[in-house]
Amino acid sequence: MMQLQKHISELLYRYECVTVPGFGAFLTHYKSARLDATQHAFYPPTKGVSFNEQLRSNDGLLAHYIADVYSIAFEEAVKEIHTEVVAWKKALHKGSLELVSLGTFVFNNEQKIVFAPSDSHNHLMSSFGLGAVVSPKIARVAPAVAPHSSATSFWKVAAVGVLAIGIVGLSYFNWENQHLINQEQAAIESSLQKAVFDLGALPSITVTMPLKKERFHIVAGAFRVAANADKKLEQLLQNGYNAKRLPANTYGLHPVAFESFTDKDAAVKRLRTIQKLEAKDAWILTSE
Repeated sequence: MMQLQKHISELLYRYECVTVPGFGAFLTHYKSARLDATQHAFYPPTKGVSFNEQLRSNDGLLAHYIADVYSIAFEEAVKEIHTEVVAWKKALHKGSLELVSLGTFVFNNEQKIVFAPSDSHNHLMSSFGLGAVVSPKIARVAPAVAPHSSATSFWKVAAVGVLAIGIVGLSYFNWENQHLINQEQAAIESSLQKAVFDLGALPSITVTMPLKKERFHIVAGAFRVAANADKKLEQLLQNGYNAKRLPANTYGLHPVAFESFTDKDAAVKRLRTIQKLEAKDAWILTSE
């Protein structure tokens, strides 16, 4: 049996949502670095993992990934996932289900699934390999106070007096110096007000704002043969989609997208429509 939780964890490094058909979806959200004063520990930034039991429909992401990893058909990958999910549910009904690097599932008193994410795994790529830094508490000891003598008190009073005189003198010096600066600044401003500048015609400036990159692609299929990808692209264009060929991935496949978006919410909304009307196995690919 394949280690499905391992492949889910791999996908969570790159995606914010990984849906397991018939089980639920694992979601990630950014968490800033934090300091635990009680444990004297500093934790690096991380991706928090949560679980949504309501998101069960197959968006194709996990199945396509499994199919690529094991070089099997998409339909066979879906069957393998279903087999693993059945085993998960059996373990859950027996007491609890622990998925390495993801977390633990149990039923509460109302027979609702409760998920406790794992604290030992960080899915944030920029924090890869960083662990918590624990430092022992630093004990601070107040310095000993020497007994006062009359001579010591006299010299302390004298030092305070000299310091006060110095502060008064310095304050007067600063006031006098600032007064002269203000006079010079007023003279300069008066001269500038009387001056007339002829700069001539100023050159025009053209500012080009960078366009947002289309990072969210609704994938219609990924093909090992480039010619097949071209055929799919032509078919989608004829059907009115703003389709495009995407760069080949690390597995040598050539993805073809129905459409691409800069906004994730818009991409998800469009995906649901395409899954309902065109292709139920369409899924979203997020590019860098």
